[in-house]
Amino acid sequence: GEFKALGFAGHLSSNRLPQWAHSFRGTLLWPVRLRRLTSRYGWRGRSFHEGVDIGVPSNTKVRAAHRGRVVFAGRVRGYGNLVVVKGRGIMTVYAHNRRLVVRRGQHVKRGALLAFSGLTGKATGPHLHFETRLFYPAIGYVAVNPLLLF
Repeated sequence: GEFKALGFAGHLSSNRLPQWAHSFRGTLLWPVRLRRLTSRYGWRGRSFHEGVDIGVPSNTKVRAAHRGRVVFAGRVRGYGNLVVVKGRGIMTVYAHNRRLVVRRGQHVKRGALLAFSGLTGKATGPHLHFETRLFYPAIGYVAVNPLLLF
């Protein structure tokens, strides 16, 4: 229902970033204090991993990568406890959290505390699943490799 209505629309291959998306480079904040990637963006067997997994201990602070509005805060199958923040032309997705500290409709600043990480949903160990989705007119919010934006 509510999650489906967000307008997520597929993904670009792992090395593709549209020209206009370069304006986001250097503006985003990495959402957790560690940068240890446990799974990269791209094909994993038959499925496409639309974000990166960052290995962090449970209860690590998860912060907003940019300013915006919380358009989703709740449980989603697979993602577990999930927060989605919508900014100007971008949505970021933060999944598998132990506890959420924001509500839908709330405005957040870059760096605002969103959640504490965990392993809810489909997760083998504690990590943050982080997605960056850019808006394409008439298509929706398309996942791109987050590493291309940092």
